[in-house]
Amino acid sequence: MSLLESGENHTPWHLRDNWEPMQVEITSTDLRVDGVIPPELNGLYVRTGPNPASGTSPHWFFGDGMLHGVRIRDGKAEWYASKDLSHHRGPAGV
Repeated sequence: MSLLESGENHTPWHLRDNWEPMQVEITSTDLRVDGVIPPELNGLYVRTGPNPASGTSPHWFFGDGMLHGVRIRDGKAEWYASKDLSHHRGPAGV
């Protein structure tokens, strides 16, 4: 039986589903919301995660990353943006 037939997925968890590497940066506005965002909840939700440019990585701490942000205001999700961090190094290439 092949892996496809068995239904097994041997892709590491940090490289699939919600964490699957993105090849492009995205900026979207006027986002659709399923449910209700309380109008009192205002701010910016930011998340960083693995995003290896090669599409593979032995561990989720290794390699490049992607920054994701959603602006929430007055019961609406105003925008979503992602930024590839693979070209942004700290001092001395760190």
